[in-house]
This record gives sequence, structure tokens and C-alpha cells, in this order.
Amino acid sequence: MQFRSTAIISSSLLVLLISCVNNPSPSNTYESKQLTPHYENIRTTSDTLVTIPKFNSKFVSDRRIEILLPAQYPKKETLYKVLYIQDGEHLFQNDTISFNKSLNFRNQIRSLQATNSISPTIVVAIWSSVNKRFNEYMPEQPKSLLNSAFAKAELKKQTGYNELYSDEYLDFLVNELRPFIIKNFQVSSNNEDSVIMGNEMGALLSLYAAIKHPDIFGNAACFEPYWNVPILGDAFVETLPKSIPSPSSSKFYFDHNSLKTDSHYKSNHSRVLKAFKQKGYSDDNLLSIEYKNFIEDSVNWKRRMDIPLKFLLK
Repeated sequence: MQFRSTAIISSSLLVLLISCVNNPSPSNTYESKQLTPHYENIRTTSDTLVTIPKFNSKFVSDRRIEILLPAQYPKKETLYKVLYIQDGEHLFQNDTISFNKSLNFRNQIRSLQATNSISPTIVVAIWSSVNKRFNEYMPEQPKSLLNSAFAKAELKKQTGYNELYSDEYLDFLVNELRPFIIKNFQVSSNNEDSVIMGNEMGALLSLYAAIKHPDIFGNAACFEPYWNVPILGDAFVETLPKSIPSPSSSKFYFDHNSLKTDSHYKSNHSRVLKAFKQKGYSDDNLLSIEYKNFIEDSVNWKRRMDIPLKFLLK
């Protein structure tokens, strides 16, 4: 396999910037150590993936972060919007795999930016924890239930841990990752320019982040939220109405599958949308779509990204 350099960066950087020439979609990668950033020196000619193999955190376990910079980054007098995506290991890894479920997210985001369908945006893909994904993504709401002996015993039995860590995960996002992005990249720090996104459990976490920190995450895209988590899902939906932020500063996207025959799931989904509308949300800041007859898999939600991205990042 041959490699060639395709981006312009300072020669002082101790990094390797490469792309595979036989890749049908050129895939620039910038491997970096967190302690040797020099990110301000990056200049891209085509979209470039900045990879931090282990982002250090005092709140959660160290994890891989991938940051997609658009072509011609950074443009003068442009503060880029930021899209934070959960389960980041699924975002770019399929781009170079040849099988039927492969989908090139980079082509989508590249096309949307090239046609000015969305504002200049960088993408931050956050890899999930191998062992604690559920515990980090399930909202810690309501606390009264989670502190009960019953809930702790059930969590221990089902996950191996007797508590949830989504508040710690949000501390990681708000107090570590986001400040790192703002410090090292040419991005806006305004909440209306930050979007948090996820699928299923990642959707619950994204919703939780946006209702708990609306001053940080002014937009959330929630693909197929997994409302049916036993006991905890119902409790979260029940307490959600009191937590919904003002529609004056937040926007939300939801979708779900019409093939779902579970009446309980549909009931919870309807309750959530009703709560948002009662809070004053309208078509300007709330978009909910029922998709007809799509097959659920690990990449299908990426096929639907253009609609929420245009809604939240324009």
C-alpha cells in the first residue's frame, strides 16, 4: 500500500499526515498525541481526520477522539460550528470497508458543506466505552430511583456496575473535551453553534446533555431514542417535561421507525413530543420524523443525517 501527504501543516509538527491512494474516498489522517497538539498549525486542502488515540480524562476512561476538519480549514474570519457525535467508532470506520452496510459519512458532510447546505462545521466523533456504554449513556434522571437499592441491584445484574455514569460523561464533555476543542480549533463557543448527536442509547445521552446543559449544547439530534430501557426509560420520560429547556435557545430533532410495533415505545415517543410542544416548541425548533420501512442496523441512521444536519447546522 502506498501513502501520500495531502494536507499542508507546519513542518514542526511531529505527526504523520497520510492518505491511502487506493482508497476510493481519500481519507486524510492526522495521528497526534494529546500532549503535542500544535493544532493551530493545521491547514487542510481536503477534509482531514485528526485522531487522538487516547484522550485523557479525570471523569471517564481514556478514549479515542476523531475530529473531522473540512477542506480549506481554517477560513479567515470563520468560527466553525461543532457537531459532537456519540458512538464515534461507527462514524468513520466503515468508510473504507467494502460490504453492503458500508456508508461514507465523510462524503455526506463534505457534500453538505460544499453546497452550503450547512454552515462550516467540524465533527467530533467520541468513541464509546467498551464496558460502560450503557452506564455512561443512560440519563441519571430521576436520582431518587437511581439511588434505590432495587435500581442498584438491577444495574449490577444487567451491566456489572451498580450505578450510572452519564453525569460523569457530561462532565467529560463540558469540562474537558469541549474546552479542548475551543482552545485548539477555530470554532464558535456559542450554544447555538454546538450540536450533540446520537443513535438509540446515544440519542438518550444527547437529549440528556441538551436538557441539562442548554447553555452549552443548543441543539440535539436524537435518532431512534431507546425509550424502552426497562424501568429507567419510563422514569426518564416521566420526569422529562420539567427538564425541557426554553425553546428560545434550543432546537431538537427526533426520528423513529414506523416498523416498530411496540405500542409502549410509540406511547413514550408521543409523550416526549407532546411535552416539547406543551413547552412551546414549534416547527422552527422541533423536527420529528417517522421513517417508513427502514431496516435498523449500525449504519442506517447515518443515511438519515442530511435532514437533521440541515435543520440544526444551517
